[in-house]
Amino acid sequence: MLNFGFEVHILSDVEIFDFTGASLTMEITKTIPSNNPADCNTLDGLNNTLIDKIFLNLKKVCPGIVQSYNRQTNRAVIKPAITGIASQGQKVPKDNLVNIPVLNLSGGGIVLSFPIKQGDTGWLIAADRNISIFKQNLVESAPNDYRKHCFEDSFFIPDKINDLNILDNDSFIIQTIDGTTSISLKENLLTLIATAINLTGATTITGDTSVVGNLTVSTGATGVFTSADSKTITVTNGIITGIN
Repeated sequence: MLNFGFEVHILSDVEIFDFTGASLTMEITKTIPSNNPADCNTLDGLNNTLIDKIFLNLKKVCPGIVQSYNRQTNRAVIKPAITGIASQGQKVPKDNLVNIPVLNLSGGGIVLSFPIKQGDTGWLIAADRNISIFKQNLVESAPNDYRKHCFEDSFFIPDKINDLNILDNDSFIIQTIDGTTSISLKENLLTLIATAINLTGATTITGDTSVVGNLTVSTGATGVFTSADSKTITVTNGIITGIN
């Protein structure tokens, strides 16, 4: 009786049979094909495969992690947080993306800027075409090459995504993540919370003002206030001029 064996290696979409003439052995290397082999038998299937290949190389949105950030140039190095997948299921890390602009809401001479730190998360948004020249001069520009929908031409939107500790669900709010400092705004009410508040420049307050705690004035103050025993105190240039 003739004994023979063979080994089977599945490599991508190709099956290789190796007849050794020895006892029956079989070794299977499992791979993940880049397309569904059943799709190759129909026109619709081929169309689906083609569309899938196009989408595979079409970059749009991807979560990213900040590696470094220069606030003065507003450029960051971002690590894409979603890896590629090799044919045998291995993760293939993506290269860092350099010279990526970070979204700062701005207009009319006003800007809202964030102190981006290493490890912060957010979203990479890919542009339709190469934007390298536009980033240099910020005027209408032709694309520098034929590159399309690549994260090299993206901008970064910082986003905490999870684990937010919002202090007031009914207000527009700007706050630190730990909640120790905040500015909240809702109809007819502005609330500031901080261990210290520094105001620089001339300050005008219209309306009644209540102070709980000590009030220290470094230069002469002028005004009228009510003391704890309900007396009206008049002060001119830091000197009390009347008590009623």
